[in-house]
Amino acid sequence: MKWLGRWARRGREEDVDVNVSESGGIRYLHLGSQTVQSAMRLSTPDQLVLAYTRSAMGFLLFKPQPARVTSIGLGGGSMQKWLWRQFPDLELHTVELHEEVLRAAQQHFEVPTDDARFHVTLDDGARWVAARPAFTDVLLVDGYDGRGQSAAVCSEDFYQQAKAHLHPDGILVVNLWGSDRHFDDYRQRIEAVFEGRALCLPAAEKGNIIVLAFNGSPQPTDWEALMRRARELEARHALDFTQMVPLLGEGTSPVPGFMEQSTGRKSTLGDEMIDRDGYRPNVGIVLTNVRSEVFWGKRVNEHSWQFPQGGIKAGEAPEQAMFRELMEEVGLGPSHVRILGRTRGWLRYDVPSHWIKRDWRGHYRGQKQIWYLLRLVGRDCDVCLRRSAKPEFDAWRWHDYWVPSEDVIEFKREVYQRALTELSRHLPDLRGKLGYADGLPGVPVEADGDSTK
Repeated sequence: MKWLGRWARRGREEDVDVNVSESGGIRYLHLGSQTVQSAMRLSTPDQLVLAYTRSAMGFLLFKPQPARVTSIGLGGGSMQKWLWRQFPDLELHTVELHEEVLRAAQQHFEVPTDDARFHVTLDDGARWVAARPAFTDVLLVDGYDGRGQSAAVCSEDFYQQAKAHLHPDGILVVNLWGSDRHFDDYRQRIEAVFEGRALCLPAAEKGNIIVLAFNGSPQPTDWEALMRRARELEARHALDFTQMVPLLGEGTSPVPGFMEQSTGRKSTLGDEMIDRDGYRPNVGIVLTNVRSEVFWGKRVNEHSWQFPQGGIKAGEAPEQAMFRELMEEVGLGPSHVRILGRTRGWLRYDVPSHWIKRDWRGHYRGQKQIWYLLRLVGRDCDVCLRRSAKPEFDAWRWHDYWVPSEDVIEFKREVYQRALTELSRHLPDLRGKLGYADGLPGVPVEADGDSTK
């Protein structure tokens, strides 16, 4: 990694070290630590490199043509530049506390100087917002430094001021860190201020969770209309909006009237939640050791092997379901593992009709899965297959990461290949090793060595 510059001033409590580095064709912004605050691909400066910045654009699902956007926190200006380029009539106001950040952004991240549409103000973001009621369509809050989120932009008072800053149908967009011990406090404050009209949208890669809060009722409210808009936005802006829709609402209380008939339904399947297309929500788990080998479990009284997986219960977020299944099937808790990544969206497979219970036929089609990649930080002896009264496995072993397709039951092969291929980008030691060829079960190819894609 090459370090390009450093900006720092001392003497004020709010000052911050600003560092810029470069590696693999990507330039990074750091604020007082090694943590990456912003990233810019040198070949395509306006591209949204970091997953959370793409997820933050999820507000466009509900407001596809904003007229004015306010941002608290400039960083490297990734989101601001993208919006400025994509929406020629959009007026952008960004409030940044640190002059050093603005200088670095303009010198190294191609952030434009002020013009009729693009404005950057050096000020305290909370104070600036409080002074301008009913000002904007969207308020983006990404106020972090090297220590974490600024206390000034996560209090209940601030969220009240943010609500007042929005137009009556405006949207608050907040970037939160999912592992922050105060995450639930922040989320609950937002839900309280916005009277329950808040949705979580996890980023495609581990860590960040975007909270969307609505001054009015979110529109559209049904699955079909939202997916239609997602496809339109995807074609127009080249972001994965269709992969965001299934993740909306994870970890938040239901928003009255929003997608009530599309996220799942009770049917003749008892407590099983089946979506309108006949797929049961499910989580899959790829548990790895330090050698990037994977946990491979033998099903009880069978000669078949598979990864841990299980259904998502009503009211559960996928991550909650994953940890429950991990405990039930493998005997491990959150302290035994670290989440390395997850698939961006649902992966689906159809179950052959002769495998489906008779009273499920006509309602149930198969599984849709979110896959998690975990690293065991405990010991092998922590694994316990008898934690549940009805064990899933009676034996297990470590297996090479690229599980041969012929070892997987036929109707699950494609999903296993797609999950392992997508998750492999989180394991740098797999670079150059054999993966799967698209559409050719069991045929190995060289794995992509660029983990930034």
